[in-house]
Amino acid sequence: MTASTDGQLGLAGRGVVVLGASGHLGSAAVRALARAGAVVVASARKRDPLERLVRSVREAVPGAAVCVQPADLGEAAEVEAAFDRAEQEAGTLHGLLCLAGAPLDAPGPRSDPERLATAFVRGVADVILASQAAAERMRRHRSGSIVLVGSIYGLVSPDPRLYESAPELESPPGYGAAKAGLAQYARYAACRLGPLGIRVNALSPGPFPRPEVRRAGAFADALAARTALRRVGEPEEFAGAALFLLSDLSRYVTGHNLVVDGGFTAW
Repeated sequence: MTASTDGQLGLAGRGVVVLGASGHLGSAAVRALARAGAVVVASARKRDPLERLVRSVREAVPGAAVCVQPADLGEAAEVEAAFDRAEQEAGTLHGLLCLAGAPLDAPGPRSDPERLATAFVRGVADVILASQAAAERMRRHRSGSIVLVGSIYGLVSPDPRLYESAPELESPPGYGAAKAGLAQYARYAACRLGPLGIRVNALSPGPFPRPEVRRAGAFADALAARTALRRVGEPEEFAGAALFLLSDLSRYVTGHNLVVDGGFTAW
């Protein structure tokens, strides 16, 4: 990333909270934000993975302004503490990237009622509440960017044929439904927060398999073959899209669902 690009991003010194920071996509986003000069609060439920992430970011980006603030998305006080930390470190909360809240139901011919309910609470309700809490901070300075992470499976159904070699990896029914709900909420919130200078967008990644899934070979190859680019995504490519939506480069973009899938849903 060049110095001129950094200036266009407008993220230097701005406070950004990443909820769900310790996963492979969240980690890449934290690194990209740190390189752009943002003041990054890395947040997830477990402290140890966050501390390892922050150490690696500081080694890779000398002088990086990145800190650890554990938070469970379902605990409002912990989420508020992450926002407090951003304000303490940067003065204001500029951005929220929410990767947390993945639904917890399981594949099967019939959903378990309790797990399905949990999926929608964790995957939709908790995310909405966190974004509303962030917006309350942002309205004080009448600016900010909220990015909710959805999925292409909020747009299309998983193709069961792709999962014949790895049925345990197929997305359960509540997952896509919850992610579709996030895209709709982003539109809803954008229309109400726009007059306050707050932008709200969704970011829907396609096939970004975890390293252990990629090493397994056959399933990752099947995903790659399904895309227009004939490959799966790299975490840094997700991070670039997140950086765009959080930055000044997208200051006229709100209520949008940015699909980053290598052309998976183009046909």
